[in-house]
Amino acid sequence: MIQNYQDAMAICAWVGYPDLFITFTCNHKWTELVDFLKKYNLKPEDRPDLVSRLFKIKLNHLIKEIKKGKIVGKVRAGNIQLVIYLSNSFLYGVYKHIVKLGI
Repeated sequence: MIQNYQDAMAICAWVGYPDLFITFTCNHKWTELVDFLKKYNLKPEDRPDLVSRLFKIKLNHLIKEIKKGKIVGKVRAGNIQLVIYLSNSFLYGVYKHIVKLGI
């Protein structure tokens, strides 16, 4: 945890303060999960491995889309905790794009 903090502080010293701080949480009611578990008459708490795997897939997809610049424009720097530094302080319309994703 201390190493993560020090990494984030080093990025702040190099690039400046972040433009966005994104929190991504797991939802046990994701349709993919509910539909799959319903076939086997299970609940999300019965298969935490599937819940965590789906979370990781969705998180990787979000990170990939951010890095491509499709969500918030060109990204100058970022770390695993999804602290995002935008290249042009391009904040107009960001909320609209994030809401469109439905993530």
